[in-house]
Parts: sequence; C-alpha cells; structure tokens
Amino acid sequence: MTLPDTTRKEKTFFPLTSFFVSMKPKAKARPRFTRKGFAYTPSSTASAEKTISLIAKQVFKKEPTKKPVKLVLKFYFQTPKSWTRKKRKLVLEDLSGFHSSKPDLDNLSKLVKDSLNGIIFHDDAVVACMYCEKRYDDNIEGIAIEVYEYGNHDNDDNDDKAN
Repeated sequence: MTLPDTTRKEKTFFPLTSFFVSMKPKAKARPRFTRKGFAYTPSSTASAEKTISLIAKQVFKKEPTKKPVKLVLKFYFQTPKSWTRKKRKLVLEDLSGFHSSKPDLDNLSKLVKDSLNGIIFHDDAVVACMYCEKRYDDNIEGIAIEVYEYGNHDNDDNDDKAN
C-alpha cells in the first residue's frame, strides 16, 4: 500500500460567488411540443431562468470558470397561511423546517444550474459536487446560491498556466 504524497500542495474548493434570488423557487418543467413537433421551454420556466440569470450577471463579472465547482443551493418556501399554529410549529421547529413535498429537489436544482450556465460556469457539466436543501420559512422566500471553485488558494494564477 502506498501512502499519499503529503508534499503536494493541497487543492480544495474556494468561494467564487454567492447571492440570494428573492423569488418563489420553481422547478424545471419538461419541454413542451407544438403540434408540428417543435420543442419549447414553458414560459414559467423561462421566466424563472431569466430572473436567476439576470441576478447572476449583476453579481458575477468574471469569465465563466471551466474548473470543477461545488454548488450549494438552499431553497426557501413560505409557510402556507392555511397552516395551523400546531402544524407550523411541528414543521419549523420539530422538523427543522425541511420541505418534504413537491417540487422535487432535482428539478429545482436543474433550473438553477441551467440559469448559471455560461455566466458563472462554462457548462453545468463542471459541477462536480452539489449540496441542496429545501425548507419552509416564515420570513423569506427564495434561493440562496453559493458557488465554490476547485483550485489552489494562494497561487491560483500559476495553477491556470500549468494546465
């Protein structure tokens, strides 16, 4: 058994950008088809993607990265007004606010990844690691987005030239 090389400079994920999109989280809808067989994106999905993309462009002014990225997505849903105090307490306190009904977490994350494509990262294929959660909250509704880039922390420019 060979021991790992401890002399090699350690690489890890470092913060690239983070921002909050104040909107009701929306899942990526399946493409629709016209009678003639042409595919199109439903307008609600296109609108949500555009909102996230616009905010990402305002926050991130650099070239899209081609390095591996870690994506942290937190989706916050308003607690329904129809809930009783007992149910609100159960979900927010006893269940830590976790949202366990539709929309599906994978479809929520697809919409965000597609929205950030070409803006923060070159292609969503560079997402090497992802953490997602969806929660209920009385105070906020939206999507918290954090993007981390893989590389050397102290000498990142030399790392680009070496590759």
